[in-house]
Amino acid sequence: MSRPLNELDLECYPDYFLAKFYDERTKRFHSFGMWPGQPLDIAGLVNLLSQVTVVTFNGNKYDILMLTLALYNATNAQLKEANDDIIVRKMGNTPWVFLEKWGIQIPDYIDTIDIMDVAPGVRIGLKMYMGRLHAPTLQDLPYDPDTALDGAGRFVIADYCGNDLIGTNLLRHEVWERVQLRIAIGQRYGVDVRSKSDAQIAEAVIKSQLDFYPQKRYVPHGYSFNYEPPAYIEYVTPQMKELLQVVRTAPFVVTDKEEALMLYGEATGIRTGVNIPKELYGRDIIIGEGVYRLGIGGLHSQESSASYFSDQHCKLRDIDVKSYYPSLILTMGMVPEQLGPAFLIIFRAIYERRLLTKSESARIADLWEAMGSPELKAEADLLRTESDGLKIVLNGTFGKLFSKYSILYAPELGIRVTITGQLALLMLIEMMECSGINVLSANTDGIVLRIPTGMESIADQIVKWWEARTGLEMEATEYRSIHQRDVNNYIAIDTKGKAKRKGVFNNGGVLSGPQGKGPNMDICADAVVAWLKDGTPICNTIRECTDIRKFIVLRGVTGGGSYVRARNDGGYESPQYLGKAVRWYYHTWRSSYIADAKGGRVAGSLGAMPLMKLPDVFPPDIDYAKYVAEAMEMVADIGLPVRYWHHAESDSYFIDHEREDYFEQGCDEIDKKTYDKRK
Repeated sequence: MSRPLNELDLECYPDYFLAKFYDERTKRFHSFGMWPGQPLDIAGLVNLLSQVTVVTFNGNKYDILMLTLALYNATNAQLKEANDDIIVRKMGNTPWVFLEKWGIQIPDYIDTIDIMDVAPGVRIGLKMYMGRLHAPTLQDLPYDPDTALDGAGRFVIADYCGNDLIGTNLLRHEVWERVQLRIAIGQRYGVDVRSKSDAQIAEAVIKSQLDFYPQKRYVPHGYSFNYEPPAYIEYVTPQMKELLQVVRTAPFVVTDKEEALMLYGEATGIRTGVNIPKELYGRDIIIGEGVYRLGIGGLHSQESSASYFSDQHCKLRDIDVKSYYPSLILTMGMVPEQLGPAFLIIFRAIYERRLLTKSESARIADLWEAMGSPELKAEADLLRTESDGLKIVLNGTFGKLFSKYSILYAPELGIRVTITGQLALLMLIEMMECSGINVLSANTDGIVLRIPTGMESIADQIVKWWEARTGLEMEATEYRSIHQRDVNNYIAIDTKGKAKRKGVFNNGGVLSGPQGKGPNMDICADAVVAWLKDGTPICNTIRECTDIRKFIVLRGVTGGGSYVRARNDGGYESPQYLGKAVRWYYHTWRSSYIADAKGGRVAGSLGAMPLMKLPDVFPPDIDYAKYVAEAMEMVADIGLPVRYWHHAESDSYFIDHEREDYFEQGCDEIDKKTYDKRK
């Protein structure tokens, strides 16, 4: 990439248009504004746009469209109408319609990367991403978009725009490795996928390799089909044989909310997609002590909270299928009918290239460690980047099988992949349980085993049998302990002491999990992990932390949230508007809260102190008892014993595993029923 990067953001009001850029190299902003009496510097805009690559958030559906219109000498009134076309009349979803209406086309000299779809998550706004990144300031739009602005108002909006640019810059840095993966893919396949989501990349790459223009497949609302399992799916117990027959005969139905609305005039309760048959929906599959359910998204066990430890009597092992869904597509020879045999040839070439780059990257990385050559490291990094990018293409292909807007749309194949994956895992689970090996949990592509000492070789033999039967490959990880609230929320500590954290036990962040995660008292999960790993008292971890970001809660509030502050006389001050993305910490003034647009209290906000701007000094009024109690609730959620207390002097109820962890004296132990009632 030869051009330097500049973040871009626009603001549009009836009498004010602003295009503002941020140049990280110089730490300077470049503003191009237009208002009555002040024309837009189009020549300056063109000069800058010709020299930089602009980075936007949702730019392909807003900023670049509006900027293009501004370059065509549009007036403030025309730009405001265009703004409403995009935002109010939803024309941003069909940018070609917008361009046709206004008779414009995007200039070739504009080079842009839109990071909205690059960042993980669906329908997440920039402010929430900024909150996940702990941006210094979270700020909502200061004025209604229809407001007439004076000079002071324009200054406020320009400052607000600059803060959004800083947020875009933070997000760009966070997802830049993902952009680099897309650059590597683009260089190999000759397509620009820098602004595309994972699933969109898969479609673009496959389309680029076809020697014809594929047509999207139409599947009508109500279309039904049956699942046909591969020959290797077999069971030994009567209940599992009966389940296989039900899966084989139950109809899978494709529903389309938009089409149902056109056909019947209403579509209440209808979702676009493939429905799991009623014969399978909510059906418990019991194997040994485990309970499982089939789903469109994958297999999930229904275990309750529990903690397991590896000891002299048993070993804990997690086994996952390598590249599960892409491998199933290949082993079962799946081909979307509208693409024909070429699809499988292209997909297999991508799959094999990925395996090659992955192994070569590892081999050259080993050489680099032995020889210390910078050239070898650069080569290994380049191969790893390509390998990771191809992994995105492979996994994204499966997702597009369920998208009616995609050239890959093939709901029958999507179901065959996911149901086969689940049935194959159930086959492995059944064999393990029949052999005396307990399966603790299962998810989309793997299972967790508790293997009695002396039966490790039997578990290995069963895995090899399953691999030979299915043509798939598994990889294993040994754990020292596993602590789970449920299958999607757990802490697993491996034999080297490294903790794998998922769901509520993971820290917040843009890249924290497939959809990212907002910060939510992250210090509490850190304290639980430190206690489980090293025996560090929970209150020590919490009280010794001086990073305010670890204490933050981030919430999106529909219509905007306001701070309601309690007064000493028991009343409340007038609400202070904060914005649609609100962050806070818990402080010792426990009566204040965050209100939603209707005046109701936002869940979990009692005792909240807003923190829309991060402080330079750690707050002195942290409610440590709140955080200790939350951490201990997490301990209870993973099935470990806890104790419940009442501190008479402060009339505080809290949960802790050691009395001295919080209150050294003046505490009485109470039962859980009393605690829950008070809570």
